[in-house]
Amino acid sequence: MLAGLTYQKIRLFEIYNRFGQKVFSGTGAGGWNGTQNGLPCEMGTYHYLIVLDYPDGKSKTFKGDVLLLR
Repeated sequence: MLAGLTYQKIRLFEIYNRFGQKVFSGTGAGGWNGTQNGLPCEMGTYHYLIVLDYPDGKSKTFKGDVLLLR
């Protein structure tokens, strides 16, 4: 996912579709497999929000886009 980072835990990992609807929410090391409620999502651009907690007690938020292709 985010290579080369040292962090304590993933506090929040969310994926949103182009309409702003949440299609995935999780914590920990598990990722999104391109589905919503067990059904494949449409190809297209999705937006992610990741919040990482660091050992020094600070947190950092990452936002961006991912292109889902099949």
